[in-house]
Amino acid sequence: MYTRDTFTGKIGDNIAPGATLRFNFEIHVPQCPGVNCAVPVTATCRERVSEGCPGNVYNDTKDFGLTGVKKSNVTGTGLPQPNGNGTAQPLQQNARGTPSAGQVGVRTFSGNISDVIVGGKYTMKATLNNDWDRTIKCSYKVRGTNYEEEPVTEGLNPGAKTDFNIVFFVPEGCTEPCSVTAHVTCYDKTAEIAAYETDVSFDLIGIIDQWQQMLGFAILAAMVVAIIAALYFAYRFIAGKAEGSHEEKDEGGRRKLSAIIFTDMKGYSREMGQDEEATLKKLWRYEKAMKQIIKEHEGHVVKTIGDAIMGDFDSAVQAVRAAMAIQDLLRKEDIKIRIGIHLGDVIHKGGDVFGDGVNIASRIESICEPGEIYISEDVYNQVKGKIHGDFQSLGRKPLKNIDVPPRVYRVK
Repeated sequence: MYTRDTFTGKIGDNIAPGATLRFNFEIHVPQCPGVNCAVPVTATCRERVSEGCPGNVYNDTKDFGLTGVKKSNVTGTGLPQPNGNGTAQPLQQNARGTPSAGQVGVRTFSGNISDVIVGGKYTMKATLNNDWDRTIKCSYKVRGTNYEEEPVTEGLNPGAKTDFNIVFFVPEGCTEPCSVTAHVTCYDKTAEIAAYETDVSFDLIGIIDQWQQMLGFAILAAMVVAIIAALYFAYRFIAGKAEGSHEEKDEGGRRKLSAIIFTDMKGYSREMGQDEEATLKKLWRYEKAMKQIIKEHEGHVVKTIGDAIMGDFDSAVQAVRAAMAIQDLLRKEDIKIRIGIHLGDVIHKGGDVFGDGVNIASRIESICEPGEIYISEDVYNQVKGKIHGDFQSLGRKPLKNIDVPPRVYRVK
C-alpha cells in the first residue's frame, strides 16, 4: 500500500441531463516502489432537486496507471520525505554552495555590500534556482526585528530560475564585520508543504555611522563654503584691480582730439527777468531739440549750464553739420542762439571735458553774433571742401585768457 497525498477540486455546477463535461485533474506521483503504479481518482456528483433539498450522491472511482516512473536520485537531504504525520521534512543547504541535482538553490550576486550607512535601506540581489522536479512557491524574511515575510515567487517551474532583491536596513550598532541573514523558505506548490529552507548571508563592509555621515556632510558643506568664498574674494580682487586701474587712468584723464561746441541763447537773463515761466518753457523746448540734433550727428552732450550746452564730437565735420541743423531749426522758432566750435586736444575725465580746447570754444561762442556760427581755423581746415556752406574769415580775434588769438570764420 502506497502513501499518497489527497487532493480535492471542483469539476462544475449545473450540468444538464445528457450533457458531457470534460475536465482536467492534477495528480501527485506517489513514492512508487517500482516503475509502475496506479493513482485512484474518485468523482463525486450530487443530484440537484431544489434549494435546501439535497438529492442522491453518486461516486465513481477509477485507477490511472503510471508507467515509466523514474525514481529521484536525491536521498537524505534531497527531496522532502514524509514523516509520521504526513508532512515533509525541510531541507537545509548552504546558500553559498552549489545545490546538488534535484535541489533548490539560492545564491547572492556578491558576498558583501560596501559603503553603507547605519540605518540606511539597501538591497542585495540574489538568484533562486529550481532544479527540483516540482513547482515551488518561495518567500524570505530578514532575521531581526520589524521584518515581514516577503514573497520571492508565487510559482517557479522545474528547471527555472528567478532573480529577486533582499531588502534590508543596516542595523544600529553594526560594525565590521557585520552580517545580514535572510531566511528563505520554499514550498511544494501542489502539496503546500515546506520543501526547502536555507539562510542567505552576506557581509557589510565600509560601514559609516550617523555621526560619521554628519561629519562628512559638515566637511562637504565647509568645502563648498570655502570654494564660494575663494571665488568671491578672487572676484573682488580682480574687480578691485580693474577699478584701481580705471581710477588711475581717470586721475590723469584721457586725452583726445575733439571738436567742442558751445551754444548760448540771446537775451536769456533779460527774458528770465520779464517772464520766468515762459522763458523756461522756451529754454526746455530749445534745449531738447538741440540735444537730439547733437546725438543724431554722432555727438555727445557733455553738460548744460543755464541756457548753454556743451557738446563733444569725434568729427569736426559732424560738429559743424550739427550746428547748421540747430540754427536752421531754431530760426523757424524765432530763437536766436550763438554757437562756437573749436578742434583741439582735450582731457576727458569723469564724464566731463577739460583743457585749452574747451576754453577756446567757449571764448569763440562768447564773441559770436546771435543766430550765427563761429568756428576756429583748426575746424575750418577740417571741413573746407566737405561741407556746402559759406565760410567768411573774420581774421584773428583776441580772446580772453588766450595768449595767441586764433583766426575765426563765420559759417552761413
